[in-house]
Amino acid sequence: GKDAGMDGLDELMREFSNSSSTKSKASPKPTPEPTAHAAGGGSSEKSAGGKKFGKKGSATVIDGFDEDGEFVGEEQQLPPRVSEFVSRLRQFQMRVADPSTRETLAQRLTTSSANFQTTVKYYQEKPQLGQYTVQTELSRMAYTVVSPSGATMSTPTDIEAIRQLYKDMEANPDHAEDMLLWRFANQSLLADLLQVLQETFGKKEDIE
Repeated sequence: GKDAGMDGLDELMREFSNSSSTKSKASPKPTPEPTAHAAGGGSSEKSAGGKKFGKKGSATVIDGFDEDGEFVGEEQQLPPRVSEFVSRLRQFQMRVADPSTRETLAQRLTTSSANFQTTVKYYQEKPQLGQYTVQTELSRMAYTVVSPSGATMSTPTDIEAIRQLYKDMEANPDHAEDMLLWRFANQSLLADLLQVLQETFGKKEDIE
């Protein structure tokens, strides 16, 4: 579960830390500027903005990584699992930069329960989420609240004052529409968004 996942992350960070400590004992070498290469048929290389682009076989190479996110520059002395995560992060970075990925993500957000109209309707029908914000979330998240009069309050020092403001606004019919903000202001707002992001960028092993 969650604890097992955190244990795995801690182990990964220790592995990376040990690798970094070992490398720091060796004489430092200047880091070469990443370049683009071509293999099997000569080089096709050009520069733009200080970065070099070219071909490696049929795969485009940008800053030492090919279009599949695989590192093709100088060998990195990284533990296998760390190397895998570096590769996957590079793939994620390149997918985010791809306009077609953003178009797909926008389409999924529009048609999912995370779209604006559905989200607003959900929070209009859940007044209890305002109570959830002030009773549960204030003590575990960072908030800055500006009252209708312009006074600014922040957690954790002003938690009780923020709760009192919520009660006063809840009792005042003039603030009926403003109460929707209190219902939005907690982690439940992220659930549907994260589901769409997971469907777009995630892999089966990320969920397990």
